[in-house]
Amino acid sequence: MKYEEAKELLVKEFDGQTINFLDYLHNIGFIDDIDEHESRFTHNGIRVAMRKESDYILFGIDPAKCFDKLTKSSIILKFPMSKREYHRAFKVIFEIMNKKSDLHKRWINEAPSSWYGEFYGRNFLT
Repeated sequence: MKYEEAKELLVKEFDGQTINFLDYLHNIGFIDDIDEHESRFTHNGIRVAMRKESDYILFGIDPAKCFDKLTKSSIILKFPMSKREYHRAFKVIFEIMNKKSDLHKRWINEAPSSWYGEFYGRNFLT
């Protein structure tokens, strides 16, 4: 289903943070089609996987070349999250998407050996 068509359904099921994150991914070219249960999007060598659970949404982010499955991704985000965590996560994702940033370069090197959200947890969670 095309993202714009699916958005009306998603707004009913997902919280505002998740919709904002999906809109961001759509605007930078990740999302064309979407499945409401599990989806994978690849753009510029980065893969984002999304899975809806009963009371939360999981996003796994990895370089496409080393992506195995969502739960083994180097960056795992669980929505909804606190406002503070949301802003921190969005800032990190913005930097990861910028191929010229130092964080992107470090992530590309470390992601293949950072499983189960380890890269994000080790570097950005207190």
